[in-house]
Amino acid sequence: MSAFYGIIGGLVAVIIPLAFGLALLPKRCDLPRSRYEEYSIGYLLGASIFTIALTAFYSLGFESTAFVRFAILAGAMVAWRHAFRRESVRVYEPLGFQSYQVWVLALLALGSIALTLSWPINQFDPMLHFAYKGKVLFFHGTPFGEALSSLQSGDGFGRMATHPNYPLGIPILEAFSGHFALSNWSDRWVQIPLAFWAACLPGAIAFGLRFLSKSAARWGALLTASVPMLYLRDGFSSDGLGGTAWGTPGLGNGVTLGAGADLPVAACFAAGMALLLRAGAARSLRLGAAAGFAFAGAAMMKNEGLALFGVVVVAVLISGVLFLPSPSLEKRGRQAIGLALLTGLLAISPWLHLRGQMPAIDENYSEQLTLENTLHFLGGGDELAELSPKVIAQQKTKEEVLAELPPRRAIVGKAFMSTFFDFATWGPMWVLMFAALGALAIRPRSLADPLRRVLAATVFGGVLLYALILLVTPWYLPLLLEKGIPERLLLHLVGPIVLLIGWWIASAKEVKAP
Repeated sequence: MSAFYGIIGGLVAVIIPLAFGLALLPKRCDLPRSRYEEYSIGYLLGASIFTIALTAFYSLGFESTAFVRFAILAGAMVAWRHAFRRESVRVYEPLGFQSYQVWVLALLALGSIALTLSWPINQFDPMLHFAYKGKVLFFHGTPFGEALSSLQSGDGFGRMATHPNYPLGIPILEAFSGHFALSNWSDRWVQIPLAFWAACLPGAIAFGLRFLSKSAARWGALLTASVPMLYLRDGFSSDGLGGTAWGTPGLGNGVTLGAGADLPVAACFAAGMALLLRAGAARSLRLGAAAGFAFAGAAMMKNEGLALFGVVVVAVLISGVLFLPSPSLEKRGRQAIGLALLTGLLAISPWLHLRGQMPAIDENYSEQLTLENTLHFLGGGDELAELSPKVIAQQKTKEEVLAELPPRRAIVGKAFMSTFFDFATWGPMWVLMFAALGALAIRPRSLADPLRRVLAATVFGGVLLYALILLVTPWYLPLLLEKGIPERLLLHLVGPIVLLIGWWIASAKEVKAP
């Protein structure tokens, strides 16, 4: 019976966020979309809203009592009723996928869900960053207390939690999956709300590209679904299909699905970018607010989501969207984008309040990313050899390790270049992105559209941000590269990258048209 309750609880924890997301979307007659697009963007938006609301709840010092759980359930059911009864005629507008394309999308989506639920939560990050915190919220009802806030355990050794200042988005979804299962925690079935990230990403991309053309939306969805990194790092290498990633499920660094945070950040950030484009094009303040919630949802999943929202804010400002009139973006469209930024800032603020009360361990990049550190490593600063496992184990001296390594800037540059052309991990995505950027350089008039400028600036700014983060990281960089960084960081940019590629596809068809 415990497995049955776990499955039911996990499904309820999916239905409730989906209801919130669908309730926020405009009517289909005002915003055409297919059923797949609606449910994809609805779940990602709803998961964002749900985690934002619970984070705000915790920031006020409340605990998740039974009364609050049932109040949330009752409110979610009202949203569910509103979402499905507000239109007398529920008409969807399909994108016109060919039958083989539908099969490809369906197999990849269903496969990603099945893999997430079949692999146990065994990896370091999902266990010690998220599932542990989920159990704390589940059993104690609050993120405060020694379990998360203490740097050391009672005997003075070690620490109670890894990275206590990580956001609570995934732990909230896990904990409330258990709560809705009649207080039955299940290490397997709390993954149900986490199984839809890869399945929803293509639908979110199609939703964002539909206003350009159905063809761009179709190909954007297919390109997204075929990115191996959504499922496995190096998915088609010897360590991927048929290799160690399958032979030792959840024990290495090759699995992207499940309870890790990089894929949720990518999914929510992609939803935010898609909603931002549609908000500007449709001149919809409602979609603008939804975009802000999705961006905040990315910040609820992992600290990098907060940094990426900062990149979007800078991209909007430097592209002149809010201040420069444009024939393709009317005043109400600019207002919708401004509302997206404002909503995102307000939705993130409870987490910033909560985060300020939690200690930072190891990775306080707001302190690391200084001008002094950046100039030091850009000027040829050496790798932090004293943090090498071989130096710590006294197998080699610091000087011996340094003699084998180039300066850190060279390590970062080589890592990024090899990542851009790693087809086993990314397929053709990065190559197509460079082609899209090349098309912009050849035809600079293409940048006359402010929304396209925002996309290009977000992609460029995101890559630059992550290059700077790796440049000043307090960790031993070669060890991070072995764990799949920068691939796991660059995964967050899948949304804006494919949206930019889709825009290029739509523009190319316009140029060729008679």
